Amino acid sequence: MRGHDFLDLEAYLGGSFLHPGGIRATQAMFERLQFAPGRRVLEIGCGTGATTALMARQTGASIVALDRSPRMLATARRRHSQNGTRPPVDLVRVDLNRGFPFDDGAFDAVFAESVIALLDDVEVVASECFRVLTPGGRLAFNERIWKPGVPQPLVDEINAFSRRAFGIQSATHQPLDHAGWVALLEQAGFVNVEAVPVGQLQPVTTPTPTTGARFQRRLRYLRRPATIWQALRFKRLARQHPDWWAQQENYLFFGQKADAPAGG
Repeated sequence: MRGHDFLDLEAYLGGSFLHPGGIRATQAMFERLQFAPGRRVLEIGCGTGATTALMARQTGASIVALDRSPRMLATARRRHSQNGTRPPVDLVRVDLNRGFPFDDGAFDAVFAESVIALLDDVEVVASECFRVLTPGGRLAFNERIWKPGVPQPLVDEINAFSRRAFGIQSATHQPLDHAGWVALLEQAGFVNVEAVPVGQLQPVTTPTPTTGARFQRRLRYLRRPATIWQALRFKRLARQHPDWWAQQENYLFFGQKADAPAGG
């Protein structure tokens, strides 16, 4: 495990719902994407598999989940095996910056949680999402983004620090605010695009296995005591530069691929 990589640590610890808004945002996304048994769903950047496990259990959708990290995928496989996830989730290792290995119109819905803003080319990824959706298919992104007016030099400085400290950038390479994200999705071909601040979401009452997850997390810390110091280091770094993190906010983005013309 690389000591400087926050995602590697969370892959080992089995972190769940670490994205903005946590499970509250995940449930809001489920509602908007209209999941149902038999619907074909693509998750971009599944991480440790917490969302896919919850989705399969609640909706019965047929899920393909992508990630480029072998550590994350190993944790996701272990989670699904231990939980007996049904229907089974198809986990695929993919470099998300190089397109998706699927045919046009392969999915009814596609979503990502705190993934797209960390990739090299968000325009290419948005276009790929559009391509693999069937007509009428739905999209949802949950992302930490730049507030309006953040200058490019500050974006570069914050991202450089985040890469050094955590092994990942903080948000997009360009200072894309919520209006910029909406425009990006519309340029990719999506219609009915909406931007919803995560802070406006209502609480959810869906039970989650938080007690067991906390126990497993503590057990993993004890198995590798060095991870305790890694976690403390990341928390200390996260408290630095509070004015930098104040340059960001959290949004859910929704869009739809237009239905095919009648008779088309």
